[in-house]
Amino acid sequence: MDVDITIKNYRCFPDSRPARISLRKGFTAFVGTNNSGKSSLLKFFFEFRNLFQQLSHPSDDLLRALLGSVQAFSLAPSVLDVEDLFCNRNDHDLQIQLQFVGSDQGSEQDGDLNPRRLDITIPRTTNQWRAEFHLPSGQLDVSQEPRKFQGTKLWFGGLPKVELASTFEICRALAEVLYIGPFRNAINIGASENYFDIRVGQAFITQWRQWKSGDVTKQNEAA
Repeated sequence: MDVDITIKNYRCFPDSRPARISLRKGFTAFVGTNNSGKSSLLKFFFEFRNLFQQLSHPSDDLLRALLGSVQAFSLAPSVLDVEDLFCNRNDHDLQIQLQFVGSDQGSEQDGDLNPRRLDITIPRTTNQWRAEFHLPSGQLDVSQEPRKFQGTKLWFGGLPKVELASTFEICRALAEVLYIGPFRNAINIGASENYFDIRVGQAFITQWRQWKSGDVTKQNEAA
């Protein structure tokens, strides 16, 4: 399943000019002028990795978020002030929309249970979130009890209401995105620790030497 992502009120993207990304097979690069937001879009996946991890499997957090109770997610180590995540052109909440393309795929029996869209709202200046699913028939009704997960299906009132297998797969893939941040000084940056998801500078050289001449044969061969 492919996915279209719309991001509103994140960094340089106000809701009046949101970021829109279509992830398809063969997608390779963002191309644009300087200061158009390419780096911010890439950093988005790093900064919201923990949120996508929470959305990649059945959990009480997801169920509570659907019921309107905000849930917390961990900030990336690079985020020193949560306010930095939000667009400084307004005071609106941050919104992430995942539009599932081909969401009618799967068994005929489950076709109406596959969500068309997931809306995530992050209240201003918080690292908390709540969520809504939209089905082919409209917004998911979460009012009926009991409420529980059974496998990848979410049940309300004793009936399966939404099948989230594809949603979990997409969010798992988004959580596993590798972020390699921009840097210009290859020697001094990252001398003693990782630079986002990679090692550069002296930290990289130290790691390379360990792989090349260390005691692990597979690492020697890889180097």
